[in-house]
Amino acid sequence: GNGTLGIETGISDEKNSLPSGFTLGQNYSNPFITETNIDFNVVYSGFVSLKVFNIEGREVSTLVNRKMEPGSYTVPFDATGLPGGVYYYFMKTAKEMDVRSMILVK
Repeated sequence: GNGTLGIETGISDEKNSLPSGFTLGQNYSNPFITETNIDFNVVYSGFVSLKVFNIEGREVSTLVNRKMEPGSYTVPFDATGLPGGVYYYFMKTAKEMDVRSMILVK
């Protein structure tokens, strides 16, 4: 995906050991030029939403929008075509939510 189509691609599932808690990691690298990765842990089976918003609060990408099993995951974010600046990524499950910021450098 190019970060603007809302297409879920390249999710890496690392379910070797179940996570002990819900976490939304800081993207790496940060700041980033075009692409970055976001790690997160899902504790309960259920619907997971991970979306990226610009500084004005407009959604620019949907990275995850589906039912997921408990585990540790990594999803790439490709910001090709987006202007540089601060972006926020928001993750929500049935029981938890978190938000973090990241910086796209152009």
